Amino acid sequence: MALAESLAAELPGMPVLVASGFAIQLSPLYSTLSALRRAQEMDAFVEQPWWRDFDALRVAGEREDREAVRTILEHEFREYEPPQVSQFAGIVKSMLVDAGLLKRAHEAVAVLKSRNASAKNHEHPLAHTTRLIIVVEGQLAVAEGQYDTATALLEPYLEQPAFQENMVWPRAAIMLAEAWEQKGDLARAIEVLRAASGRRFFLVGGTPFNGHGWLNVRERLAQLYRKVGRVNDAKTIEAELLALLEVADDDHPIKQRLVQARTLRK
Repeated sequence: MALAESLAAELPGMPVLVASGFAIQLSPLYSTLSALRRAQEMDAFVEQPWWRDFDALRVAGEREDREAVRTILEHEFREYEPPQVSQFAGIVKSMLVDAGLLKRAHEAVAVLKSRNASAKNHEHPLAHTTRLIIVVEGQLAVAEGQYDTATALLEPYLEQPAFQENMVWPRAAIMLAEAWEQKGDLARAIEVLRAASGRRFFLVGGTPFNGHGWLNVRERLAQLYRKVGRVNDAKTIEAELLALLEVADDDHPIKQRLVQARTLRK
C-alpha cells in the first residue's frame, strides 16, 4: 500500500500520458488491496475514456452496487462493449447477469455463438469464446433457477485450464456452488469453493483484477462452513479475510459483513 501511495503522489507532476499509464496500473492494484476509493480516484488521471468506463463498471461491481452496474451497462456498454475492452468481454457479459439484464445477456451469448459459427477456422471446442459462452450461460441458468443445467455447464468448465478468462473463473466457481447448494448438495458446493480458493496464485497472480474474485470465493466458503456446522473452519477463513482487508475501505462490502457478523457473535 505504501508503495502504491508513493507512486500515486507523483502522478500530478508527470506528463499526461505517463501519468495515465501508471494510473491504469495503480487502479487494479488498489482494488486488489480492496481500497476501492483510491482505485476510482486513479481514473481522473486516465486519458482513455473506454478504460474509465470499464474501471467504473469493475469498481461498482466490487462495491456490489447493482444499480450503478446496471446504469453503466445501459449507458456506456449498450452494444455489449467497445472494441478496446474486448479483452474484458467475459466480465462485461457476466455483469449483465449480475445487474439483472438477463435479456441482454442472452443476446450477448447469441452474438458470441454467431461469431463462432461463422469463424473460418474453428479452434478447440473449449476455445476462449466458447468458454465465455459456457460461463454466462451457466450464470443465466442459476439466475433462472435451472440448476441442473448450471451444473452440467459449469462443472466441466471448471475442470479445464482457463487462463484467458480467469476474470470470470471465480464467478463460475461461485455460481456452480450456488447451483449445488440449491440442489441440496452442500458437500459438493463446499468442495467447489475449497478447490477454487486453493488456486489463489492463478486467480490473483494471473490478472491484476482478480483479488476481489478470490475474496468472494473465500467469503462464500466460510458462509457454507458455518451452514454445515464447521465453525472453526469458518473462523479461520474469516480471520484471514479480515487481516487481508485491513487497509480496505471501511464500507467495503465483504469487510462490512465480516465486521458486523463478528460484532453480533460477541
